[in-house]
Amino acid sequence: VRQVLEFDLSGGTGWYFVDGKAITVIWQRGGPTAPLYLYHELDQLVTVAPGVSYIGFVPKGEVPAVTWVGPDDKG
Repeated sequence: VRQVLEFDLSGGTGWYFVDGKAITVIWQRGGPTAPLYLYHELDQLVTVAPGVSYIGFVPKGEVPAVTWVGPDDKG
């Protein structure tokens, strides 16, 4: 059985992981062909590091299980 999920892709909140840090972000997108913008909590545009990126979506109301092991963590 295939489950179809619907997402509001106009904006939301999330995390941006870069350089051993997790940054809380607000993201916005104007439409299906519009670019995706990430903002820091202080309404400052986040510059995405060059290279390959991954974007994952979690349905509204669900809490993702995220384990982050930074460069200073041993594990």
